[in-house]
Formats: sequence, structure tokens, C-alpha cells
Amino acid sequence: MSCFNGDISQNLMPLDRVNAIFSDSAQLDPVGRLRVAPTSFVFGYQQEYGMDTLRTWDMAANGVLSTGSSNDSVSSAGNLVGPTDSNSRICPITSSATNGHYAVLQSKQYIRAVTGRGSIFFLAGVFASGAGYSAQFTFRSSVSGSVVDTAITQASWNIDKFDGSGPSKLVIDLTKMQTLVFDAAFTGASRVRMGFMYNGTIYFAHAVNTSNLIAVPSSQSNNLPVRMESRTGASTTISNSGVFDAANGLMLTTTRSVAGGTIYFSTASVESDGVRELSGTPIAAPTGITTTAVTTRRPVLSIRPKATYNSRTNRAQLIDADIAMRVTTNDCYYEVVLGGTLTGAAFSSVGTYSVAEYDVTATAITGGITVVAGSALSGSGSSAQKLNSAIDTRSPLVLSQIDALTANQTILTLVCTSFTGTSNIVPTAQWHELAT
Repeated sequence: MSCFNGDISQNLMPLDRVNAIFSDSAQLDPVGRLRVAPTSFVFGYQQEYGMDTLRTWDMAANGVLSTGSSNDSVSSAGNLVGPTDSNSRICPITSSATNGHYAVLQSKQYIRAVTGRGSIFFLAGVFASGAGYSAQFTFRSSVSGSVVDTAITQASWNIDKFDGSGPSKLVIDLTKMQTLVFDAAFTGASRVRMGFMYNGTIYFAHAVNTSNLIAVPSSQSNNLPVRMESRTGASTTISNSGVFDAANGLMLTTTRSVAGGTIYFSTASVESDGVRELSGTPIAAPTGITTTAVTTRRPVLSIRPKATYNSRTNRAQLIDADIAMRVTTNDCYYEVVLGGTLTGAAFSSVGTYSVAEYDVTATAITGGITVVAGSALSGSGSSAQKLNSAIDTRSPLVLSQIDALTANQTILTLVCTSFTGTSNIVPTAQWHELAT
């Protein structure tokens, strides 16, 4: 039965009084907005061909950090990370039964948060090393000056305990393949949700709200790596999976009263809500007009992230590198090499406000991969060739480090070889730095 009385003005609510409220679910982002916009890709990996230790992953076992010489494995004192299983194509992360042994798989890239936007993390794998485990979500923070892990046991999850009684109706088995989900807006005082994807739907298990409750930010840094690890105690094995490092982060923790065990990594993906705008500060290496004489193959200019910036671990990224050079006297062949090992390098800071450093003194380079190559013709005066080459590395140049182990920086190098005689090269480089 219609209640329309013929006067449309009396049947419409004034526009300034309309207030649509959506129930809380995975359809709302961490800051309460309905997810209608496309997400932006931030990080992702599927290791069908093995673990890429040159560009994507670090592996550590018992204090040994390896970047590897191929997409293979690292093992030490009974610990093993990778390689991927030839049949299932998943990566085992194993700690032996010896007390103190551990194995860590961690992304080289610190996943940079976009302030004020939601980020969603998907991590697929097997997160418990066997039956008889207990599960909890763990918040790690060092804002007090010490590392503090705050545990929320499965019985205390406030949305879905995954014991069959919650919205998912699922009794979760973490010894089987699962997709772990973290949803957060890194503002320092925002909501964080943790859960799992089940039958194509995200079901959150627990949510934590910190607004109006904490006096300082909840974390020292929200720029954290994707990570999985297995650690053996005197009579237990603790497995952590999530986005975390030794000082801060979010993780799913499983504990077994068995010494030693294996968890498995399958895939990882990180997305940011909304379109990701171009950002970063343009920076150039202060190489000046000094000429480098080149005969046989040699590095001419290298850039890399600093190990620390303002006395803190450098979590910034170098992106959109642009290499240029002026060639005189003789033609040369040039290469842009990613991840090479330099001989005789002496890196200098680009400047106080830069997160990068550069080198022009190295005399040789080995290893790495050539991402750009070509020929540059020589000339003199106004005819001297100026070569410009934008380097789309896709994976940013980053500091590569697991906890307190020795840091490695991804290096980008301009390498030249004269076709005949001596080529005189004046190299320059510029890039963008994501540091704020």
C-alpha cells in the first residue's frame, strides 16, 4: 500500500539529513570507508621458480644472513629455508630440534605504509608445524624502549574465534593451507584487524582499536617486511607469520611443545586502498664534471641506500632511477647492472637530506644482472653524446637486513667498456626517494 500523498516535497528527507550507515565488515576499510575504489599493488610474490634472493627475499639461519647467488636455499647448523618443493612449489621454513636454532624468510622490501589509507596484507601458507599447537595474534612494539609482545590468544579473539561458533562457522586448522589477512591504516592510532580468507570471503578474527586509548603511537615504524620464521626453544617451537621484524609488527603465532618443526610459505600480496599517486623526493648524485677514463669493463657510477638514516635503520626506498652520461674520445658499450659486487668501492653520502650514497671509485664489478644495455657514440664539444636511460627496476632499491645481522644494500651501477682505446665518461644519476 503506497503512502505517497501527491506532494513529493513531504515524502523526501532533506539531503542534509540523509545518513547511510554500513555494518562493520571486510567491505569497510580500516578508517571506516566503504571499499569501492580499486586497490593499488604494493608488493607481491609467488615462488613458482624458487625464492628470488637477489631482488626479493632474505634468508637467515642461526645468525647467518644470505642473499644467495641463485634462487636456491640457505642452510646452517641444521636450519633450512627453501628451496621450494618441486611438487607443491611451497617453501619450507625449518628449525631443527636444537635449542636456539631458527630459520627466517623475510622480504628485502620494507612495505611502506601510505598514511591515512588502508593497507591489506595477504599471506598464504601453512602456519603451524604440526598438531597440538596453540594460536594467538601478537602485537610487537618497541615504543617503550624495549620489545614488548602483546598476545591475544585464540579464545580471546573478539570477532570470530574460528572454533565453529563464529561468523565463518569454521574450525580452523593451521596445519593446512590458509590465507592470513591483516588490515590496517597506519596512522599511529588506528584500527587493526586480523583474520583469514575462507571460501573467497575475508573473516576477521580480532580487531584492536587504539584511538583515545594510548598516549604514544602504537608502533615505532609501520614500514615493515613480510616475514615467516620458525624458532626452537628448550622444548617448544614457535612459528611467527605476518608483517614484522625484531622490534615491531603484527603476526600470527603458533606454539607447539615439540622441539623443531617446519612451516611453509606459498604466496604474499600487499595492497593499498585507492589509486597510488606518484610520490617521493627527486635526488641526484653529486658527481660533478669529473671524467672517468674507461678501457676495459669497469663500473663508473653506483648508487645504493644508506644502511642508516638519521641514526636509524633506513627503511626508505629508491625508485625511478635515471642514468645519464656524456661520452667523449671513443665510443663505449654501457650496462646498468643491478645487485653487482664492487671492487675498490668507497661510498659517499649524497647529502644530509638523502637516504642514498654513491660511489665513483670502484675498479671492477662481478655478479648482478644487467637490466639495461646499449652503445653510446662519442663526440666532442656540442656533439658529445648525452645518454639518458630511465631504469624501471620495479622492485625498489632497498636496505636488505634481517634484525641485527649484517646489512646489504641493493646497488645499481653504470658499467662501461670502451670499443677501442679510451672512452671518457661523465656519469650522472637521479632518482626518487620514498622516505616520508
